[in-house]
Amino acid sequence: QSIDELLSDAEESGLLSGRLAELAAEQDAERAQEELDEVEAAEDFKEAADSSALLDKYVLTEDVATDLPSVQLRVHNIVRVLGDFKRRREPGVARSTYVTRLVNDLSLYYGYLPFLIEKFLEMFSPLECLEFLEASEKPRPLTIRVNTIKNEAPPAR
Repeated sequence: QSIDELLSDAEESGLLSGRLAELAAEQDAERAQEELDEVEAAEDFKEAADSSALLDKYVLTEDVATDLPSVQLRVHNIVRVLGDFKRRREPGVARSTYVTRLVNDLSLYYGYLPFLIEKFLEMFSPLECLEFLEASEKPRPLTIRVNTIKNEAPPAR
């Protein structure tokens, strides 16, 4: 039996306490919200694709939108196309064209030099490169170390 079936059986038989029923309802609400978010994201992506945000409209031209949301959408579209190039590419558009547009967009979005982005793309797949750049944007945690041989460590507060 699935968890949902067990919960409904336990609820019908009165075995669930009030708190467990509340937790189950919260979990159902969270799942519903996640599904709604996924549907909205898919609709947004479809709208963007329908409203001339398709790659073939701008991959060959240089006058493309440079606002960050448009660049981010373009980057994700290009990464998706490069992930399954045979099926998702636009007919007549070479892989090098997609890669050039990706290099330009990533350098614009993250502020790296195009040369460095090209080197990252040589080391990683486009998806891994995007994940690497995202991870590089997060600040490192602040840590303090004390050399206990030279100094006594102060008591922790």
